Amino acid sequence: MANRITIALIENSYLLGSGMENLLKELHEVQLLEVFDGTEKNLLKKIESLKPDCMIINPDSVSDFLN
Repeated sequence: MANRITIALIENSYLLGSGMENLLKELHEVQLLEVFDGTEKNLLKKIESLKPDCMIINPDSVSDFLN
């Protein structure tokens, strides 16, 4: 399927992340590349290598990067 939007998700809450993942998987025009919890080492490099079209980020999940 051409022209699918690729998305990476960063959510530290398992319940919210799992719910978002399931919702996004139901959308045929969306491809969820990866779900991160925000604590991964080299998170920025991992995201850069994926090159998603869009990111969904819970700011609380990446607060260590923002402070």
